[in-house]
Amino acid sequence: MSWLVLILRIVLGAIFIVAGGSKIGHADVFAAQIAGFRLLAPAVIAPIAIALPFLEILLGIYLISGCSRAPRPGRRSYCSVSSTLPLHPRWFAG
Repeated sequence: MSWLVLILRIVLGAIFIVAGGSKIGHADVFAAQIAGFRLLAPAVIAPIAIALPFLEILLGIYLISGCSRAPRPGRRSYCSVSSTLPLHPRWFAG
Protein backbone atom coordinates (compact mmCIF):
# COMPACT_ATOMS: atom_id res chain seq x y z
CA MET A 1 0.00 0.00 0.00
CA SER A 2 2.81 2.46 0.81
CA TRP A 3 4.35 1.91 -2.65
CA LEU A 4 1.06 2.79 -4.27
CA VAL A 5 0.81 6.00 -2.24
CA LEU A 6 4.40 6.90 -3.12
CA ILE A 7 3.82 6.34 -6.84
CA LEU A 8 0.58 8.34 -6.78
CA ARG A 9 2.30 11.20 -4.91
CA ILE A 10 5.12 11.31 -7.44
CA VAL A 11 2.78 11.17 -10.44
CA LEU A 12 0.44 13.83 -9.07
CA GLY A 13 3.38 16.02 -8.03
CA ALA A 14 4.89 15.71 -11.51
CA ILE A 15 1.57 16.69 -13.08
CA PHE A 16 1.43 19.82 -10.91
CA ILE A 17 5.04 20.73 -11.75
CA VAL A 18 4.56 20.25 -15.49
CA ALA A 19 1.24 22.12 -15.48
CA GLY A 20 2.72 25.04 -13.55
CA GLY A 21 5.88 25.10 -15.63
CA SER A 22 3.94 25.23 -18.87
CA LYS A 23 2.08 28.34 -17.68
CA ILE A 24 5.15 30.31 -16.57
CA GLY A 25 5.98 32.93 -19.18
CA HIS A 26 2.53 32.73 -20.75
CA ALA A 27 0.54 34.71 -18.18
CA ASP A 28 -1.35 36.64 -20.86
CA VAL A 29 -2.67 33.47 -22.49
CA PHE A 30 -3.50 31.95 -19.11
CA ALA A 31 -5.27 35.15 -18.03
CA ALA A 32 -7.39 35.02 -21.20
CA GLN A 33 -8.33 31.43 -20.41
CA ILE A 34 -9.29 32.36 -16.84
CA ALA A 35 -11.31 35.34 -18.09
CA GLY A 36 -13.16 33.06 -20.50
CA PHE A 37 -14.84 31.32 -17.58
CA ARG A 38 -16.31 34.67 -16.41
CA LEU A 39 -16.18 33.63 -12.77
CA LEU A 40 -13.74 36.19 -11.40
CA ALA A 41 -13.59 39.95 -11.35
CA PRO A 42 -11.25 41.37 -14.01
CA ALA A 43 -9.09 42.98 -11.31
CA VAL A 44 -8.01 39.61 -9.86
CA ILE A 45 -7.43 37.71 -13.11
CA ALA A 46 -3.92 39.03 -13.80
CA PRO A 47 -2.55 38.38 -10.29
CA ILE A 48 -4.00 34.88 -10.31
CA ALA A 49 -2.54 34.17 -13.76
CA ILE A 50 0.88 35.20 -12.48
CA ALA A 51 0.78 33.48 -9.06
CA LEU A 52 -1.03 30.22 -9.80
CA PRO A 53 1.74 28.56 -11.85
CA PHE A 54 4.24 29.09 -9.03
CA LEU A 55 1.73 27.73 -6.51
CA GLU A 56 1.23 24.64 -8.68
CA ILE A 57 4.98 24.05 -8.82
CA LEU A 58 5.30 24.47 -5.05
CA LEU A 59 2.44 22.04 -4.47
CA GLY A 60 4.09 19.54 -6.80
CA ILE A 61 7.37 19.81 -4.92
CA TYR A 62 5.45 19.50 -1.65
CA LEU A 63 3.79 16.28 -2.80
CA ILE A 64 6.95 14.70 -4.16
CA SER A 65 9.06 15.65 -1.13
CA GLY A 66 6.65 13.94 1.24
CA CYS A 67 6.07 16.95 3.47
CA SER A 68 2.36 16.18 3.35
CA ARG A 69 2.92 13.06 5.45
CA ALA A 70 3.14 13.01 9.24
CA PRO A 71 6.25 14.95 10.24
CA ARG A 72 9.30 13.18 11.60
CA PRO A 73 11.97 15.08 13.54
CA GLY A 74 14.28 15.63 10.55
CA ARG A 75 11.53 16.25 8.05
CA ARG A 76 9.79 18.86 10.16
CA SER A 77 12.61 21.40 9.82
CA TYR A 78 13.06 20.61 6.11
CA CYS A 79 9.37 21.23 5.44
CA SER A 80 9.45 24.49 7.38
CA VAL A 81 12.44 25.80 5.44
CA SER A 82 11.18 24.62 2.06
CA SER A 83 7.79 26.24 2.55
CA THR A 84 9.14 29.62 3.69
CA LEU A 85 12.14 29.88 1.35
CA PRO A 86 10.10 31.18 -1.62
CA LEU A 87 8.82 34.01 0.60
CA HIS A 88 12.33 35.45 0.94
CA PRO A 89 12.41 39.13 -0.09
CA ARG A 90 15.04 38.55 -2.78
CA TRP A 91 12.52 36.54 -4.77
CA PHE A 92 10.42 39.66 -5.18
CA ALA A 93 13.31 41.95 -6.15
CA GLY A 94 13.34 42.87 -9.82
